[in-house]
Amino acid sequence: MLGRIALAAKVRAGQTRLAHAWRARGYGELAPGAWVGAGTRISNRRNVYLGPEAVLYENCHIQSDAGTLVLGRGSHLAAGVYVNVVRGEVRLGEGAAVGPRSVLLAFTNHYESGRPHTDVRREGRIVIHDGAFLGAHVVVLPDITIGAGAVVGAGAVVTRDIPAYTVAVGVPARVIKRLQPAEIDGHAK
Repeated sequence: MLGRIALAAKVRAGQTRLAHAWRARGYGELAPGAWVGAGTRISNRRNVYLGPEAVLYENCHIQSDAGTLVLGRGSHLAAGVYVNVVRGEVRLGEGAAVGPRSVLLAFTNHYESGRPHTDVRREGRIVIHDGAFLGAHVVVLPDITIGAGAVVGAGAVVTRDIPAYTVAVGVPARVIKRLQPAEIDGHAK
């Protein structure tokens, strides 16, 4: 009896690995425990790398034609997040979280006096370090680094780097408070 139970467990484990390999097909990486929600659209899965336990919740839209999206262990993009990495790179560290309906723009047009908007493109890198949290409806422009444990308030527009362990709010986002690392972990003294 024990032999049959062990054999059944081995078969189920093999099926689980097979199912994961089928789901991961076409992605740059889809690590064990990573999950992509229903309705999420990704233009080029080969340039999307999801670490262990990373999550793209429902209805995210990832434009990753020639750019790269990397989510570290346990990080996530909430429902409806839009990421434009047509070119450039967006990288989230471990345990980083981006709130619903936020926009991460590694590639965009911008205004420059005397030039048509179609001629002026801006491409860069967005890095969101370990444990950072972005609230709902946050917009992050190209060439931005958000430090470890930083908190960006809902509706903020991030136009410059946010230091580690700070709270930033507003349009454009500005730092209003410094945090102690223990406050981020929920163990404030």
